[in-house]
Amino acid sequence: MPKLRRCASRSTTCFKLRVAILSGTPAARSTSTASLAREFRAAWTSTRIMVSIRELLGPQARVERVHFRAPQPGHGAQALHANAPEPIAPGHETNATAIVALVDFAATNGATRVIPGSHKLPRLAVPANPDIPFPGERIVTCAAGDALVFNASLRRGGTRNRSTTRRDSLQITFSR
Repeated sequence: MPKLRRCASRSTTCFKLRVAILSGTPAARSTSTASLAREFRAAWTSTRIMVSIRELLGPQARVERVHFRAPQPGHGAQALHANAPEPIAPGHETNATAIVALVDFAATNGATRVIPGSHKLPRLAVPANPDIPFPGERIVTCAAGDALVFNASLRRGGTRNRSTTRRDSLQITFSR
């Protein structure tokens, strides 16, 4: 079994996925699992992702939704957010997400920013402007094929794509 490298806290696990998921890239944003299934099934059936997801959600975890996100240059900035804005006790999480990088994530192309430990805090006052940094935020940079796995309470958001190319990723939501 490959080693998992911890990022920030129990709510986030980073690891090298490196499965053959880059055989094709959808031309446009899609939320249809069927349209993504042929090209990217390996991403949400990956043993490495499922080990991390089951650590957060238990053995009954299942794929709920697959979303292709591709911020264009000048776009993609998101306010910090969480799917479950209040802390959830360990073992009671109901949702988790895996973001799989389909291209390298860099500080300049809209990489995801996370607030380590925010899954343990009540609602945070975060700036409405997504371009304003939050104290203690971390920009998650990684290579194409890497994945970031986190529970629904972690505050995170995409940063503005300041590069000249699109930044493609899969966002896979799991539930129990």
